[in-house]
Order: sequence, then structure tokens, then C-alpha cells
Amino acid sequence: MTPDTRRPTQRLNPIRPWRHGNPSVGSPFASALALLATLSLLAPAWAQTALTPGTPNTPARTAERTAQVWASWARRIGFSGTALVAVGDQVLLHRGVGEASAEWGVPNGPPVKYLLASVSKQFTAAALLKLADEGRLRLDDPVRQHLPELPAAWQAITVRQLLAHTSGIPEHTAGEAFEASKGRAWTPRELLASFSTKPLEFAPSTRFRYSNSGYVVAGLLIEKLCQMPYGDCLRSRLFEPLKMNHTGLAHGEALTPRLATGYRRAGRLPATHTVAAPGSAAPAEPPRLLRARLLHLSVTYAAGALYGSAADLLTWQQALYGGRVLSATSLRDMTTPVRDGYALGLGVTGEPAAPVYSHSGAIDGFSSYLLFDRSAGVSVALLSNLEGQPLERMARQLAQAAAGRPVQLPEERARVELSASDQEALTGGYEHPRGRGLFWVARSGGQLWAREGQGGWQRLQAESPVRFYAPDIDGELLFERDTNGRAVALTPLGGTDALAWKRTEQPLPSLHGQTIYLRGSLNQWGTQDRLQDLGQGRYSLSLDWPAGTHEFKLASEDWSQVDLGDNDGGSALAAEGSRVVRGERALSAQGRNLVLHLATAARCQLELDGRDVVRPVLRWACPSP
Repeated sequence: MTPDTRRPTQRLNPIRPWRHGNPSVGSPFASALALLATLSLLAPAWAQTALTPGTPNTPARTAERTAQVWASWARRIGFSGTALVAVGDQVLLHRGVGEASAEWGVPNGPPVKYLLASVSKQFTAAALLKLADEGRLRLDDPVRQHLPELPAAWQAITVRQLLAHTSGIPEHTAGEAFEASKGRAWTPRELLASFSTKPLEFAPSTRFRYSNSGYVVAGLLIEKLCQMPYGDCLRSRLFEPLKMNHTGLAHGEALTPRLATGYRRAGRLPATHTVAAPGSAAPAEPPRLLRARLLHLSVTYAAGALYGSAADLLTWQQALYGGRVLSATSLRDMTTPVRDGYALGLGVTGEPAAPVYSHSGAIDGFSSYLLFDRSAGVSVALLSNLEGQPLERMARQLAQAAAGRPVQLPEERARVELSASDQEALTGGYEHPRGRGLFWVARSGGQLWAREGQGGWQRLQAESPVRFYAPDIDGELLFERDTNGRAVALTPLGGTDALAWKRTEQPLPSLHGQTIYLRGSLNQWGTQDRLQDLGQGRYSLSLDWPAGTHEFKLASEDWSQVDLGDNDGGSALAAEGSRVVRGERALSAQGRNLVLHLATAARCQLELDGRDVVRPVLRWACPSP
């Protein structure tokens, strides 16, 4: 997201730059944990099949375990949508849960179509590679060679750089102007005009930054070379030859039969098989579904406007990776990482000899994830008509189960209670052995929490005095204690960077002494309204607000030190109350904008209590005059 304008929840940009070369999208422990695969190094044998230890694996048991993993995830995250898991052409799981239309009680299931959001990007990339196979372009052609009307400053940008997010073209799906206009119809040329006058964010190929705008240009390039609209070109070159009859370009006005309605959730799911957050309880009422906010699909264009079914996505992966879509050269180009683990329309993880290709999608009302494990031949397609679903971790565990690899679910883990002194012995800072940052452990509400750098705090569940599990992200930590019981190091388990972080004497991060502003639609997300520092991490602000609906956050000037938003699923605030706020910028389910609706103008008194840095509390009162 762009920090110089505002910090709304970004739904069109689900993939962020990855650290240390590990493309684990959205992990708050970044590559140090690399735990989105969630494979416990010490998982017991029974965790693979949930049967008796030592029982040999069979296709039936693999299917059974895959279904168990699916049921656990669907229950824990309140999944709404359709899931498909296959090994080769053998489908292990193809199920729906929840409702495609909550208003009409229409269930989700295999026939339902969903918006693919940014999963669409691989189809855009494949269309251009198909055109390259036809001799109409080369990946290293300057884009202006084919679209001379583009700005002269873009002269060095190549087709490959567009598809690899290394072009430097600025993002058009962020900022107040976008939020105000995303509900109207846009032509591709109007989209181009909205960002083509802005300077490049960096010299082409020198950095990775996810850019939906780059894929808008890619769509225009497809139209120019195909001599037909973007959607028609994809249909004629990709979808029709593969008989993908349930995939196409969604339009703002056109009706798409069996397309699910998109929703968002107000309120939180009660904790299941995990420790409850201290000071919180399950909501008095179950979470409510609300219709997704208005977004005209022309805004997403070639970056994310396709719809499809799970079965069509399986057909796609079988054809693409089976060599029936592109030439061997083009397929190699598409699946070879360019920078930061991103290839052309695909993220690439794993060892070079056993790569995993994947992409997430996030848009108003929909979440999606598509994965292919080449060595195991496993395809996973997750399509949801509920925004903000943590699908990557779910997809990777389903792929592990389908490949016959061990998966340990939260409900299968041991739990022990530690004394306050045992917990305190683990709190403090830990430094990466290669100087790649700090890891923090703090105690709040009678339990331990951990975070890497300025990422979000994650609750820890003790499995022993030295081994801990982070249930919200499926992470594991192993502590090393000295003879006095005090921790001297911690090691994140389950990833490629399983190194010991040594204790440092640096103090825990704190909200004490920060400069914090109320930033929102009321003040154009600026820094005019500074909170008064009351000391010890407490702040206050008294401000006149007009009637209406206001979105805001509490943040520092550069958004890097403080970025506190909603911790309760996006439900609007009443005129008076209190709420835990959070700033989990490294999570896909980050703190949303706080939303306050006032029936009449009021003078609002806000108080931020950050003495507990893990769970700072915002209190507010906006009495009617």
C-alpha cells in the first residue's frame, strides 16, 4: 500500500514483497519463520493419517487425511466457498461449504463460479506468452515498441518486467482517489491515464513491487496484439481450446450465471482449538455477513477481473504444467523466478528440483488461492466468496496431506500451562544471527505473544516449557534455556531458515513516547490531528466530527512505527465504546480501517491506552449535542 496517502485494507494487492527471498505471503514472522507450510519437524507418525502409528499410507488414507485437514481449516476460519484437491487427475476433495447467496440460501459447491481476483494474473501472463509463441512479441521487447503512446519515461520497461512486477509502474488501486471512484465503470485507457503521468517508483528491474497497474498495461498490450478485447483474446486462445466453459471475464453490468455473491464478515469467529485472546470473548452474536463494498470490475481489468470454477482451475493446471498451453521455452519463462520469488504471474517456492507454483487473490467480497506442487503432482484450488480468508496456509497444508506428507492440526497438539515466572523467563528480544532483524516475545493477559520486527503480535500456546505453537499462523518456536531457566535463544521451526536467534538486551518495543496522529477520511489521511501524549503509552485527542461515516487509523507520520486499525472484522463503531486495535502490517488479515458512523455532528473524545503494547485499547465517546 502507499504510505503517502492512506492505509486502507488493500484488497487488490494480495502479494507483497518477500523478505530474505522467501515468498511466504503475509507471514508476520516473515521468512525467519517460513511457517506457512506448517510442517512440524517433529510431527508424530499418527498426525499423517489420524489412525494408528506406523500404519502404511494408502490412497484411501491420503484422501481421508486430506478431508480431515479441509474440515479443520473450514471450521476454524469459517470458510465459505469451494475447495478442490487433486493428485494428477485423481480428485481427492471437491466440496463446498457456506452459501453462494446468503439471501436466497443457495449453497456453495462445485458448480459455483467465483471471482478469481489476482489469480487472474497467470492467465494474463500466459496469454502474452502464447502471443510470444506465435511470434508477435518477445518478452524482452520494450513495451513502447508495441504501445508507442505510453510515456517516454517508460522506454526501458519490457514485457517481462510488467509480468514480474519489476517495472516500477506505480499502483493505481490505492489512495483516496481510487476509493472514491472504484465503484464506477472505467475503460482500460482511463485506467492507464490514472497512473501514466506519475513518476516510476524505481528504475525498471532494480526492485520488486507488486503492481496491478503493470497488468493493466499488459492487458492493453494483449488487446493490441490480438486485435480484440482482452476477455475475447483469453477466451479464444486459452479457455475455449481447453473447454474451460466456466471461466471468463466478469463485467460490472453483465450477468454471470452461477456466480457467487461476495461478502465480508462483521465480527470475529469464536476461538476453536486455540487459546482465547486475553481480555476478549466470543461476540454475543455470531459474526454477520455483509455484502461486499461496491467495486466495479472494470477497475481490476487484466489484473484481476476473471471468474472461474474450481474444476476449470484444475483443468488449467493440468494443461499448463502438462505442456499443452505454452511451448517448453515459454513455460520455463513463466515458471522461473525473476526477483523475490516471483516469476511471470506466479509465485515460486520450494527447491528448484521440487518447485511449488502458487498465487493468491483478494478483492472486495472474494478470496482465492491456486497452488501446484510439481514434484507431487498436487493441485489445490480454493475459491471463497468471503473476503480476507487466510487461504495460503490452508492450501499448503492440503497439498502436504494430498502428497502423503505429515500435517499436524491445532486440535491434535499438546497443551501445557506455564507459570508466570516460566513465561517471564522467555520474554525479551532475540537477534537474528545474520543481522536480519529482531524477534520479540512479550507477556500479556497471562500468556506469551511473539512478533518479528514490526509485524503483528501472535499468541503462543505452550506445548512444553520450551516448545510453543502460534495457532493463528501455524508457527512453531523452540526456546533454549540456561541452567537458571532463562531463555538465551529461540529457533523458529518448520522453514528453511531454522537458525537460533540469540537473546539481546534491547528493551521491548513500546508505544511510549511515539508521535501518533488520527489519520482518515476526515483529514484526507494527513497528519493535522496529533494525539496528546499523556505518558506511559497513553494518548488522547478531542476532535469535532461532522455527521456521516468516517474511516480512520491511528498512525505515525511514515506509517512504519505505528499503524493501528480495526481488530474486529470491520464492523462499524457505535458512538461510544472501546476496542482493541492492532497493526499487523505483515499479515494478510491486517488491521482494517476503523469505521465510525455518526448520525449527527459530535465532539469526539478518543483515548489510546498503549501500556500493553500487545493489545492497545482505543476508547472513544461521541455524545450528541
